[in-house]
Amino acid sequence: MNDLQQVSLALKKVTSRSLLLIDEFGKGTLENDGIGLACGILEHLLSLRETPKVIAATHFHEIFENDFLRSRPRLQLGHMEVQVCEESRDVEDQITYLYNFRPGRSNRSFGTICAAINGIHQAVVTRANELASLSARGENLIAACATLTAEETQALEEADALARRFLEIDMSDSGETDWRVILEELFESLGT
Repeated sequence: MNDLQQVSLALKKVTSRSLLLIDEFGKGTLENDGIGLACGILEHLLSLRETPKVIAATHFHEIFENDFLRSRPRLQLGHMEVQVCEESRDVEDQITYLYNFRPGRSNRSFGTICAAINGIHQAVVTRANELASLSARGENLIAACATLTAEETQALEEADALARRFLEIDMSDSGETDWRVILEELFESLGT
């Protein structure tokens, strides 16, 4: 049974005596869909005359950062406490789960630390941290991702020069042409 079927069944059967556990509902959807569905479900549950007890966990910080879920007396936020030591050399020592429930919401995600702990290549984690930092400062991620490194710029210029030289080749008389020799000469002329 998928998440939507389970939630649909729970919403049909829920009573004031129910305990409903919702863990990361909306994962695997587009972010906006996941946020919308999670908020819609929680708003629905809070609107019931006899509200069930609900424990919901989400990674959609935007729900709270953008006030998509209105504050009300029956809604209480909490998070699990962690201790972070980013200066630690060993990535496994950078985060310690304390398993203490604390009131209020967490304002931080530990996705890149978890990625590193689970073996994601360091270059990927570093780039993710860079992009997260740019996003937190409100910078344009499209422009940041479109910016080429010096090596990428050089490779692009070399490929462009090679393509232009290839297009200059007269192919109208190709009867006995040894294309391998022509391509080797082309690459040699560019020093590649």
